[in-house]
Formats: sequence, structure tokens, C-alpha cells
Amino acid sequence: MPEFRRSASDVWLLIINDQFLGPGEVQVRSEDLAEWEFSFDFGKVLLFSREPDSNGEVFELRRR
Repeated sequence: MPEFRRSASDVWLLIINDQFLGPGEVQVRSEDLAEWEFSFDFGKVLLFSREPDSNGEVFELRRR
């Protein structure tokens, strides 16, 4: 059992994707996210995606 699980029974992972122009820019389409599934041990995995001059949007990634 990982050490952090002893202190917290439910652990979420938040991935931040700031879509600002420049090296390392990654853009994820919400239509693709709706179909993707991932294997993970976290309670939830959330992706916060924000374009310049935007408040952003949070997507919950689906578990396989």
C-alpha cells in the first residue's frame, strides 16, 4: 500500500492543461476525452483544460 493511502482513503489526481502557445503545448479535444478510458488507482482523475483568456473546463476521465 502506498504511504499516502494511509493518510487519505480517497485520492484524486488533477492534471492541468494550460493551452498557451509555445513549446510543449498540448491540446485535447473534449470529444476525444469522452471516449478515452484509462487504468488508474486514484478515486478520480480530473483534467483541467484552459485556453488563453478562458476560465477553463474540468473533465472527469473514465476508468477502464
